[in-house]
Amino acid sequence: MGAAIADVADALAAMGAAIADVADASEARHVDFLYVDANEDTASGGHVALRLGDQTYHFGYHRPGLLFLDREDSDHFERVYTGLENRTIESRRIAVSAETFELLRAGFNERYLTETAEREAIDSIVADRELVERWSSGSPEVDVRAAGYFADREKSVADPPLARLRAAVRARYGNAYAEERIEAATRAIRRLAETPIASGSHVGWHVGWHVDVDYGVAARAADLASEIEAFRVLDAASLLRTGALVPPAASEPDLDARERRSLASYAGRLERELVDLAGSRRPDVGFALLLGMARFLALEESLRTGRLLVLDAYPLPPDVRTLSREEVEAQGGRLDELGASTRSDLERSRVAFSLAEDPREPDWGALEEAANRHREVASAIGSDRPIRIRSERLLPARPARRSLPGEGRIEPSIASAAISRLEREETTRREKLVATYDYDLLTRNCVSEIFVEIDRALEKKAEPDLSSEAREAAVERLAVEHLGGHVPPNRGFEFIPFVAADAVDEELRVDGVEVSYSYRRARVAERTESEGFVAALRESNVLTSTVYRRNVEDSAFLFFTDDAFFARPLFGAVNLVVGVGASAFGLALLPLDRGDTAWAGLRGILWSVPELAFWNVRKGSFFAVPEPEANARPRPESAAADRDRIGSPFS
Repeated sequence: MGAAIADVADALAAMGAAIADVADASEARHVDFLYVDANEDTASGGHVALRLGDQTYHFGYHRPGLLFLDREDSDHFERVYTGLENRTIESRRIAVSAETFELLRAGFNERYLTETAEREAIDSIVADRELVERWSSGSPEVDVRAAGYFADREKSVADPPLARLRAAVRARYGNAYAEERIEAATRAIRRLAETPIASGSHVGWHVGWHVDVDYGVAARAADLASEIEAFRVLDAASLLRTGALVPPAASEPDLDARERRSLASYAGRLERELVDLAGSRRPDVGFALLLGMARFLALEESLRTGRLLVLDAYPLPPDVRTLSREEVEAQGGRLDELGASTRSDLERSRVAFSLAEDPREPDWGALEEAANRHREVASAIGSDRPIRIRSERLLPARPARRSLPGEGRIEPSIASAAISRLEREETTRREKLVATYDYDLLTRNCVSEIFVEIDRALEKKAEPDLSSEAREAAVERLAVEHLGGHVPPNRGFEFIPFVAADAVDEELRVDGVEVSYSYRRARVAERTESEGFVAALRESNVLTSTVYRRNVEDSAFLFFTDDAFFARPLFGAVNLVVGVGASAFGLALLPLDRGDTAWAGLRGILWSVPELAFWNVRKGSFFAVPEPEANARPRPESAAADRDRIGSPFS
């Protein structure tokens, strides 16, 4: 696996270089330096990120005190920060060549893949140790992803679609092919039990220490168990388990003729792909087959019934958060509004899928996810059951526990040696991870590391074997050449997000600034434009606002001050009184709410104090927001002038 990850990083860099060679170096591209306004709690210092096309890179704090690079879809990043977190984003557009754009993207991707490999290496070691411990006690069980969608084989009957698929596989590979694959995987698991921990491959990039990311025993065992399960399901032509499919909501229409044609087209494609996949020797063939067969059955059942049916893509507890209707409403959400929003998403996804000339897996995945999200909300509206909350992408992978074949126990001496080695390796890796990625507010934070990574990407263009001073000078020259200037990673107060944004304005080739306003500010501006001063007055406080609903996760306050610069100290004084009152009242409620009200009041006091000095941090947050609208607009004024309106100069 280590070699594979290294190959991916090399391929990304090579691909970027190839694109840069082909593209005209003078072609206009943009790199966007994002300054994210502050909000309360962990967001109180503001934030920065780098947007490179459809991907945004930013450094986040991870427990226990570590700083890692996150990579997100750019639209998702903006929706989270301007919508759910209600924070305005200033985007400084830096004009670059195609070569520079690809150089930066390759550099940030390499850093992201490096950190991912290092963290996954520790997870792999932990999983290996736990499996060896279970194996040594005679209970070697693993989770087989997507196996939970199928009924127990002894309880099922042959399903015609899978029987047809089984016949196609036998026709291509032979009648005994499934049994042969099962036997081969079983032998591999038995060999694994004899030497469960082998030395792994090593990979390393810029971090100065090499990382074992070998294909661990737990991952190998799970993949082999998945392969066994997949070919058993295929050979038995198993049925889907009851509850594997999510039924349509009552308001959803039946499939129309165009949708049926698209579903039939994709079902035919998927069936052909599954026959090809059955001959693959790739390590994850078992999961791919299980998921593909489950989706194939969902498609076939949709065509049979005339109703859109999809796999239940939500994880099982405890891997999914659940909230009651009361908890949703306490956080400012409304199930009926969520239902309307997710219904619109599903309707758009159905139309998009039906219009696709040759539907493929991404098209079905988007429709499957939209259907899951809408039906989850619709089901909660029609009952008292909690709603499952999942912000990450929904990919069907419902697991089932399966015992590994074999004699059932690893030789004790082998197990003991393996466990000891894994414990030592885990300790060493964790110590190195802390030493390499520890967070420091002043010298290593979300701001400084953005500039470190920019320099590191540009450094690849420098001559090799330079002295330290010569290399620094070369990087500065390259920054001027590629970006119009240079912002050193740890110069003065540029570890503060807003100071860094000003430095980018002054030093780099910024050819425009756009503002994506926070969700509340954008909606208030719309209402004020159509209704006038009455709307501004109504939306100025949490009691009469039609945009914001009280969220128990926010501090206690009355007036919004992010869009009220001159009245900010007055509003802040009122908010301070509200915070004091909530704290006092919360003391009486301690036996009932476990201190939630008192804590909200104390935080209200804290975030009201800056408002007395014309600084704004707190803005409120949202449980859910509709799909983002076009809030970005050119900003004619200077960055400093606009920041007086949108928030604290120290946020």
